[in-house]
Amino acid sequence: MRLFIALYFEATVVAKLSAIQEDFKAHYQARYVPKNQLHMTLHFFGDVESSKAAVIKNIVKELPFTNQPLHFEKLDAFQRPNGKILYLKVNSETLINVEKILRLALKKQGFYVHQKTFKPHITLARNLHIPNAAFKSQQATFTSFQAKPLKIALIKSTLTPKGALHTPIFERQVTEKTSYAPS
Repeated sequence: MRLFIALYFEATVVAKLSAIQEDFKAHYQARYVPKNQLHMTLHFFGDVESSKAAVIKNIVKELPFTNQPLHFEKLDAFQRPNGKILYLKVNSETLINVEKILRLALKKQGFYVHQKTFKPHITLARNLHIPNAAFKSQQATFTSFQAKPLKIALIKSTLTPKGALHTPIFERQVTEKTSYAPS
């Protein structure tokens, strides 16, 4: 099964993200992330044996994560052959440290852990076709904001002709502190 670990946000934040998407949808074609699937990926596994899901669930359950505000600082995009990927850049040292702890815990359990630098963001659209000047104009209208994550989840992603379907395997609120630290 195809798995990833993600953060989800409360309805007011999702509404703000969706409003940004709507500004683009009015003028530009893209594959927009469905409102109910807007999230921040902490780790993408790809295909994993079903028996390993319980191990990942336990790591997510114990991951030290509090609901400190994250700074959504910039609307940005990077170019791909099929168009731009539109995303919101998030600035948070706490989040970067949590991702490092997550990586260590996964590695300790024998999971492959990529060596790429974690760049916290929320993808809003893929295959966006927009002229650079128009994009810069859209960027200029963005106002940074802060928001607290609502929950962390282990998600099963099933690819379909209409796009990915996300099904939570495990989720927990991030309001409480935990004492987990990988040894």
